[in-house]
Amino acid sequence: MFDDLLYNYIAEKNQRLHQFLQGIDLKDTRLNEKVSALFSELYIEELVVYPNRMTKTKELIQAQSIWDEYRTFPCTAYNLKLPFTGDYNLFNYRGTTFFIDDMDFEIHDRYIVFQIEDRSNSAVQVKKDTDTFIHDLQKHLDSVNEGARQYNASLKQSLEDLVRKRIEELNNKRKEEALAGLPPDEDDVDGDTIVPLIFKPKLEPRLEEPGEFMRETNYALNLMDFDEIIDSIKHTASYMETHTGSFSYMEEEHVRDHILSMLNGMLSIRATGETFNGKGKTDILYPYKEKNIFIAECKVWHGQSEFVKAIDQLEGYLGWNDAKTSLIIFYRNKESMSEKIIEMRNHIKSRDNFRACLAETNRGGRFLMDHPQDSKKSYYLELIVFNFG
Repeated sequence: MFDDLLYNYIAEKNQRLHQFLQGIDLKDTRLNEKVSALFSELYIEELVVYPNRMTKTKELIQAQSIWDEYRTFPCTAYNLKLPFTGDYNLFNYRGTTFFIDDMDFEIHDRYIVFQIEDRSNSAVQVKKDTDTFIHDLQKHLDSVNEGARQYNASLKQSLEDLVRKRIEELNNKRKEEALAGLPPDEDDVDGDTIVPLIFKPKLEPRLEEPGEFMRETNYALNLMDFDEIIDSIKHTASYMETHTGSFSYMEEEHVRDHILSMLNGMLSIRATGETFNGKGKTDILYPYKEKNIFIAECKVWHGQSEFVKAIDQLEGYLGWNDAKTSLIIFYRNKESMSEKIIEMRNHIKSRDNFRACLAETNRGGRFLMDHPQDSKKSYYLELIVFNFG
């Protein structure tokens, strides 16, 4: 596993993009729709493993002696099933950092299987070997996910730019042929060509069927759609920060309403505000088929203790199925916001249910947290800080 360069996987994606560009038809009335579909196809969903959902089976095997290749001895082997989400193809690639560790496991639909041999007849040693395997695996995942994250960050803009450039090339070619006196294409008709605007993604929550680690059917956002929502909120943050004269006087709920309005305007969703969920009213809630697939809480920064309370409040809103969340902080102090963001990250990392920091951004970061209602589940927490100083 992790044998090939991630660059080669990205090259395959770029080849698919090249084929699409060559096949663009100026008269295609579904071009915007096809561009959106291509974006979904090209997007690389990061890999996340869930050690706290791991299960095991045991079998008796004949293990080979490390001292004598011709001798074997009876040994208990633990087969560990480790669930994961994301693009399973990434298991074949490595990121910018290469690790020599030999990773031996099998990939199945929603989990990987690896084996630990109990050569010393010690459950404690098996646990240590298991933790070492997961630690080494996570090093690989962090590296390859970072490469995927960098690719995804520029994908949308690159796709739009290349589609527009290709349309311009096709239009110029048609004008050149007309000026040269060539007859029009057989299927050409009068009328404007279709130039796609910035496409408005239609989020498609997926239906998760009950399985080994699930109790009921559930609709959930994949990471690509979660990124779309987060990117839209960040776009709103950038806009509001450059128009502080219009927003600096607003109260917390008014800023929330503006974020909600822009979020619904940029995406094909119908998020709501001040909606009951869990133990109270959450600021932003995106419901889908009677399931809540995104929850956000907005707070003005009033110091460390209030920040901790905000996280507690957000977790109090979570239902058992809720897995994608955001904590949006309005920072209006004169002190360095960058230092405060580091402080906020450290507070999140110090929580008992903190699992992993998936990314650090200039506005905060993304964290994987154990779910407050079920330690075998987890949820994503995206910290986004607005500067209204």
